[in-house]
Amino acid sequence: MKEKKRIEALKRQLPEEDEVQCPNCNLFFYDPFNLLSLSTLNFCLLCANKKVDKEEIKEKYHVNN
Repeated sequence: MKEKKRIEALKRQLPEEDEVQCPNCNLFFYDPFNLLSLSTLNFCLLCANKKVDKEEIKEKYHVNN
């Protein structure tokens, strides 16, 4: 119960324009990792893990690993 109240308090402090919605799952994200994934792959991390192949990421974004 305390965790839910803490999360709600944090959400109230965060401006709404900083949240970005994933077009695939329609969830809202505000953490830097999901924002980075949404801006590059147009998916949140969860959807990117399900939908995007690692080889496709390497080819599309020129990853050298």
